[in-house]
Amino acid sequence: MSLIAPAAARMSATDCDTCGTVRVPSPESPQLCLLPPQEAVDYEYWARRLVHPGLLRDAVAVALHRLPLLAVPAGKGRRGGYVNLIDASLAELAAQALNSRPGFSDVGVGGSHVTWGGTGAERP
Repeated sequence: MSLIAPAAARMSATDCDTCGTVRVPSPESPQLCLLPPQEAVDYEYWARRLVHPGLLRDAVAVALHRLPLLAVPAGKGRRGGYVNLIDASLAELAAQALNSRPGFSDVGVGGSHVTWGGTGAERP
């Protein structure tokens, strides 16, 4: 099964039946979901390293093919962040989902990267 859906450019965000916020609607394409931050594979890594761990309350795990990566919001001295997905169309879906969440202002997409916050955004 290919990781990149052939019809990805025509996809739009919809409610996910299994995990919450966003999914790619085609059954043969990968699924993108927003999960609680504790579900991210790198949650503990960032929990130990953030200067203000309280930011994790508004963080979210962006899951693609069962590999959720942490997206930490801007705030409390943190200027922004980014997450890299495998496909630009999936990055667009993630940007749509993050755009309405607290701490994820100025959400943008550059290729497969989703960025938020001001300039000099850090990894997540």
